[in-house]
Amino acid sequence: MPNSAALPQHKARLRLSYPDALRGIAALWVFLYHLREGKHIPDLVAALPDWFVSAVFGAGHLGVPIFFVLSGYVMSLTTARGGLRFGEAMRFLVKRLLRISPPYYFAIAFVCIFMLIKQHVLKVDAGLPEASTIVYHIFYLQGFADVGQIDIVFWTLCIEMQFYLAFAVFGITLAWARADEHKATVAWLVLACLALCWPLFHADMRGDVLFVRYWYAFLMGVLVCRFGSIASSPSLKILIILYIAVVLSIGVFNQDKFAMASSAAALSMVCAHTLGKMSHWLDWMPLQKLGLISYSVYLLHNPITGAVSNVVHGRLGSSLHVDILVLLSSLMGVMITAALAYQFVEVPSISLAKAVFSRPLAAHRQKNPCP
Repeated sequence: MPNSAALPQHKARLRLSYPDALRGIAALWVFLYHLREGKHIPDLVAALPDWFVSAVFGAGHLGVPIFFVLSGYVMSLTTARGGLRFGEAMRFLVKRLLRISPPYYFAIAFVCIFMLIKQHVLKVDAGLPEASTIVYHIFYLQGFADVGQIDIVFWTLCIEMQFYLAFAVFGITLAWARADEHKATVAWLVLACLALCWPLFHADMRGDVLFVRYWYAFLMGVLVCRFGSIASSPSLKILIILYIAVVLSIGVFNQDKFAMASSAAALSMVCAHTLGKMSHWLDWMPLQKLGLISYSVYLLHNPITGAVSNVVHGRLGSSLHVDILVLLSSLMGVMITAALAYQFVEVPSISLAKAVFSRPLAAHRQKNPCP
């Protein structure tokens, strides 16, 4: 979710416009999905064509697989090509914690403040979380503790943290196998086969708790980064396209929209790499700005849309025009709040991560950014 799809350090002033725009679109799509799911715009939904509602509002949860693919891509982009030595892996994990945790903790506090206002000012039972629930959230363990999410979107942060841990372990494994091409190939093949278990066999790994259910989406992002590497051979690129095509085929066969959305995002990025358009496609300033604040949009949109809906509907009642006002007011409120959160929470956390670890993960990363 966090926006860090920058080019290698020697081109730090440039941005990859296409991944950034995809991230912004995914965040906006999730916002629209929850606006409808929360029943904040029922009259507007009823007035729109079913196909439009399904595509724009009903399918918005598919922004999540796009986020997962982008996470895999960004993680590969920001780490060493030949794997991670133990020290580098630890630095990678700490940097990711410093990047994603402050905005996440701010979002937890933000939601709790809204709950307190709802309960003590509006005198409505808001279901305030217990102290233990907040502690579980702080350590990304609420799914394992089965205490419920303070905000429904927080479950993906737990998956992200597991992905970072697994990525670090696999990076260490690759570094160990780097001297033996056969071992490295076997490691990649084993990982790819394991990643396909969920979409292929519907292997239930405790629902949304364990990352293995979504590993194939992260892995596609990792592979897209390798596809764009100058060191990737034509045969490797063919295998990468084949892997993504297999996931897409499985998704179509099983009517698994999550698999279809993630593979479609990955294939579009492969096309962008092939045509040399990663820094050109969707390079439209509003989309780029949206991509910049997309992490905060994702984290903060639910309490804002709920509050706006309650206030507007409470004062003006229910009608098509009121629902349109709710949509526009919610969008404005989310964008303004997210922009402020980016400036005063995300930027300091990014600066902190850079200050603690100013040295690149690996010197040769400038030559080839993908693992």
